[in-house]
Amino acid sequence: MHAKVISSCGCKAFSIPLFVLSMLVFLVAVNEFGLFSVGQAADYSDNPAIDIGTRNQAGASFQTFNKIDDLYVQPLNQTHPHEHHSSCPTVSCPKAAAASCQPLNETEPPFQAFNQTNPHEDSWCPSASCHNSPMCSPCNRRYLFIVAAGRSGSTTLLKMLNFLPNVRLSGENNNELYIASLLASTLRRKKQMDYDREYYGAWTHHKIPTQTMACPIQQVVSAITPPPSEVLHAVNETGAPSLEGYDQTRIFGLKTIRIAEGNWSPSEAAAFFKESFPCSRIVVNIRSDTESQAASRSNVGFGDGNVTKREESTVVEENKFFTEFARNLGLDTARLMDMTMWTQDVSLLNDLLGWLGYKECHFKSIVHENHDGYGRDHSDPQIGDQCHYPH
Repeated sequence: MHAKVISSCGCKAFSIPLFVLSMLVFLVAVNEFGLFSVGQAADYSDNPAIDIGTRNQAGASFQTFNKIDDLYVQPLNQTHPHEHHSSCPTVSCPKAAAASCQPLNETEPPFQAFNQTNPHEDSWCPSASCHNSPMCSPCNRRYLFIVAAGRSGSTTLLKMLNFLPNVRLSGENNNELYIASLLASTLRRKKQMDYDREYYGAWTHHKIPTQTMACPIQQVVSAITPPPSEVLHAVNETGAPSLEGYDQTRIFGLKTIRIAEGNWSPSEAAAFFKESFPCSRIVVNIRSDTESQAASRSNVGFGDGNVTKREESTVVEENKFFTEFARNLGLDTARLMDMTMWTQDVSLLNDLLGWLGYKECHFKSIVHENHDGYGRDHSDPQIGDQCHYPH
């Protein structure tokens, strides 16, 4: 086929093959847009010198006239323009512009909004049950708790474990964790509020994803374990980290001596920690010399003020509670310690550090907090300059 062309001076008409005319139009387009022809991106696969910013700029030029399905592609995206073609219908197209499409790796499925990923399964909490959802990812934060009876050396353990790098533990809190547990258990008493159940009428609500209540309960611990005041006052100052940045890898926790006073069994208490703090390590501390423990309680005003068989029997019952509590948590989560033994042998505390996963950490001595009642010990147990947590 031929097309008639009138010269610009209007003097004479001449004919030209249509395919030649098409080629002329194509060459004009290439000259105009530099890198692209209509509907086809440039191939940078053999030119690593061209950085991703250049590729994106080129892609932006292409977007101005490529209107396939009236969708304008963003420079960083996961759009697959050939998903309906037979050549590569199942591909992974990364956010950065790419020259070719790669087959999907069947062993790495795409991110799912609801998943059971445990980010610390190879370190802090290998046995954790993590039901993640857009509402809550309960395993993101690591926790360390000291659960003990009164006058069993729990404050000494608190002082010594706070020497660990990247750890922040707060002290006694009047059984706040048991109170926090009621946030979940009160709801669960009603079948209408069960996880993953939609309800209508007076109890109307959409499905509450499993473990969602873990996050507000964890926030209670964050609220009573704040960073130093100078960090809070410096937030948003130039060069200062945000609160999230400061605590991003921090291990939070606290010590509590009143868990056994709650209206629950050891197995129920353990279930609460597993669900609300799935990525936690718990040091459960008892004092097998119950007579001395009862006497110590009496000296500081615990109980009825007298060293009686009734007071000592209370200590015995608490020790049974804590021992069963630790057994229900399992060896990956809980370590049962006996003050009567570790106060005489610092190597038992160093074994505890090894169980926690710390490396090159060795206490040389044991501090003695709450001696003679509530006396302070300002000595340094010298954990070592190379002490670190490798994960």
